[in-house]
Amino acid sequence: MRTYTTQEAATATGLSVRALRKRIERGQLRAVQHGRYWRLPHAELKRAGLVPSEGAQLPEGTEGTSDGLASLLADLEATRAENVRLTQELVRLRPLPVQVDAVTEDLLRERAERQAAEARAEVEASAAAEAREWRSRLAVAGWRERRRLLRAARC
Repeated sequence: MRTYTTQEAATATGLSVRALRKRIERGQLRAVQHGRYWRLPHAELKRAGLVPSEGAQLPEGTEGTSDGLASLLADLEATRAENVRLTQELVRLRPLPVQVDAVTEDLLRERAERQAAEARAEVEASAAAEAREWRSRLAVAGWRERRRLLRAARC
């Protein structure tokens, strides 16, 4: 079984030695410590998805083929462009919840004002109808009836 030091594994996987050590400390990667060096089995790197699982050995001291490197760089550039696009979209969308809250508050305030105005109008209409009824009753009543109605209104 082939094992790698953290330095060899970092070169082969493209991760930093520190990132590998943190994964070992967190338990995401299983490794064995020989003296002061950590050794990572090839199977563990495959299990973690850090190397291809088709059984190919890790390249030692090579960066891979130039075609493979070119495709990796193209993928990296596409990922960076997507990251920039998503970051810009996030910046554009981040203030939306605040704007939605502000519009909601405005609508609720307008609704409350409209309901209060409708209630006032209803009270005023009721008072106006009552006043018209009193005027009509006073207009047809005799002087004794008027006197009685006015006394009842004061109480």
